[in-house]
Amino acid sequence: MQIKKPIVAITIGDPAGIGPEVTLKALNDFDNLPCIPLIVCRIEVLRQHYKSIMPSWDVLSLEDVKNSKLKSPMYVHIPFDAPVPNPSFGTAITGKESLLYIDAGIQLWKQNIIHALVTGPVSKALIETWVPFIGHTEYIAQHIGESCPRMLMYS
Repeated sequence: MQIKKPIVAITIGDPAGIGPEVTLKALNDFDNLPCIPLIVCRIEVLRQHYKSIMPSWDVLSLEDVKNSKLKSPMYVHIPFDAPVPNPSFGTAITGKESLLYIDAGIQLWKQNIIHALVTGPVSKALIETWVPFIGHTEYIAQHIGESCPRMLMYS
């Protein structure tokens, strides 16, 4: 009997932060991934700054993910009309982009495409330029109608 691996969306966090690099390096540490990861990102961010550590996975749009049989890891490309930011130089614009990644993860969950959502680090202050933002837990809970959210941390 073959056990089906869970599908896990992983946002890269702020595109100018440490999240993109940490996400890619963490996934490269596995010989056999325990899940099917969907990396939620703007693919140009990864290609411009982290190409040497990017696994060779397919890239799908958020819309195409809905119609795909998810059997292998892939990137879920979230388009964003702004220059690719340089690492360590977060702005209100990178805050907006990181919020788009979270929203895409919530959408994947609401559509029953993923089993779990892992969020990369963001700057709350940069996101608060656009929306009230206490943190991932509260933001996600508000958008999925959860009255008693819990956060899980693993190290």
